[in-house]
Amino acid sequence: MAILHQSHTPEHTDAARHSSRMIHYIGDYHLLRLPRKDQQVEVLGGSAWITMDGTDIILNEGDQFVLTEGHDFALVSSAKKNLLVLAVSA
Repeated sequence: MAILHQSHTPEHTDAARHSSRMIHYIGDYHLLRLPRKDQQVEVLGGSAWITMDGTDIILNEGDQFVLTEGHDFALVSSAKKNLLVLAVSA
C-alpha cells in the first residue's frame, strides 16, 4: 500500500466551475464514500485520509485534491481520528 502526502498551496478556482459544494463533518472512525466523478475535495479543518485505486493520500487543512473520473469510489476518513471538515465540489 502506497501512502502519498499532497501538500501544496491550493490554486484559486473559478466559482463557476463548481455547480454545488457540500460540507461534510467526519468524526472518529467514520468513513465517507465518494463517487469518482471529477469532484474536488478541500480540507477545511483537520486531516483527511483518502483511499482510491489502491493508493492512500493524506491531505491537511487547506489542501485540495481532485477525485478523477473512475468506475469505483474513494473512501475518506479522518487521518488523526479528530473531527475532519471536508468541502466537496461537483
